[in-house]
Amino acid sequence: MIVEQRTYTLRPGTAAAYLSTYEEHGLPHQLPILGTLIGYYFTEFGALNQVIHMWGYEDLGDRA
Repeated sequence: MIVEQRTYTLRPGTAAAYLSTYEEHGLPHQLPILGTLIGYYFTEFGALNQVIHMWGYEDLGDRA
């Protein structure tokens, strides 16, 4: 299995609006294209204001 991790840095105070917009407009379009969503995470310590999501693929051919 191949796991792709994507990290996005948000402006402070925009996490709730980002998540709401992404759930409504982004996720429905990405699910059929990007494969299996493993998880969606927000940072609470360390580098703040970041969202991390992980997508799973069977192999590199599936990722392409």
